[in-house]
Amino acid sequence: MYDAAVFDFDGVLTQPTPGAVLDEAARESLRAVGVDPTPRAVGHARSSDLGRVRRLCAAHGLDPDAFVETRDAHTAAAQAAALRDGRKPTYDDVGALADVAARGRTVAIVSNNQQELIDRFVAREEPADVAVAYGREASVAGLRRKKPRPYYLRRALDDVGVAPDRALYVGDKTKDVLAARALGADAAFVRRPHREDYRVGAAPDHEVRTLRALP
Repeated sequence: MYDAAVFDFDGVLTQPTPGAVLDEAARESLRAVGVDPTPRAVGHARSSDLGRVRRLCAAHGLDPDAFVETRDAHTAAAQAAALRDGRKPTYDDVGALADVAARGRTVAIVSNNQQELIDRFVAREEPADVAVAYGREASVAGLRRKKPRPYYLRRALDDVGVAPDRALYVGDKTKDVLAARALGADAAFVRRPHREDYRVGAAPDHEVRTLRALP
């Protein structure tokens, strides 16, 4: 049915990062660039919304690219620590990726999270024979390219030589479905416990509660 299965990271392979971890990473990022970590500044600093990041940088005379690089380094390190100490655990059905690969499908990961974190996850967990794993670049350009834009999903499929109409993208958010739709791939929505009452804003091709139920 599909030649490739591409997986989101947060909420699909691992549980979402606790807000306290992201808040502390934002505070450390602000201190590193000499900005008082007020609640408002922390909210802007941890945001993936480019407009909020630009407003923060304009208010404090920061170069946006330099700040995003600093912020993402702190955030990736904090999340990697959370992976190690169990605050951001891997779901117990991640072994399904190996089953997908055993069926002859290419396995890939595409996430809005930092590339550094995705690389650390793959190296640490070795979830399957992952052909390619893309996270977001630590730059303003990376923020522009994040889902729902299909930029990284397109790069992953180009790298493995699979046409979008032969690929399934597996996510837990509306933006994941939209990214797949924009590229012409199918989408599977995983209704994890944190998404129990979540309304998907675009109809996925499949909805499952576990990765082991993927088509």
